[in-house]
Amino acid sequence: LRSSMHPPALRRATLCRSTDLRSDHASCSGGDSRFSLESSLCRDSLAAVAAIAPVLPMGIFAGGVRVGLSFTAGLIGMYLLYEVLHRRAHTHPPRGGYGRWLRKSHFAHHFGNPRRAHGVTTPIWDVVFGTLLPVDRVPVPRRMAMLWLVDEAGQLRESFAADYTLVGKAQCDAETRRADADAAMANRSPI
Repeated sequence: LRSSMHPPALRRATLCRSTDLRSDHASCSGGDSRFSLESSLCRDSLAAVAAIAPVLPMGIFAGGVRVGLSFTAGLIGMYLLYEVLHRRAHTHPPRGGYGRWLRKSHFAHHFGNPRRAHGVTTPIWDVVFGTLLPVDRVPVPRRMAMLWLVDEAGQLRESFAADYTLVGKAQCDAETRRADADAAMANRSPI
């Protein structure tokens, strides 16, 4: 489910940053980070619920009403939890070892190799399918740097220097926007 909705959400959220990082974040995220009908989290979650809807009748057919309802509710609950963790990776700094791993792996997927490191919350399926991506330092385009990663001047916060490096220019022109969009559509890194 997530893979079918992930690329458009990624493209909306990461195509070019302005020099005013705070206002640019507001324009990318729909104004604020609360759960509203306009937020990508809400839209993606509602789309996932609609996509999961056929599971209920199949679950009822296979195991009865209680099993069908329980399985469907569990599936929806886990997906919503996944969406919250994924969004927090983009909007909040890491807390602890797991948060650090999650962000490094996930942003290596976005900014390094979009064909690997698909597991946002766990590396299990990346190990199974051979897409695990070993990560030392993640190169993050300045124009796409997460707000928690940079200070008010747009420089890398010292506390993240061991895991990330900023590359490229902060300014973004029309040509760079087109190149970023083309790279995203072709499943290539924006760097």
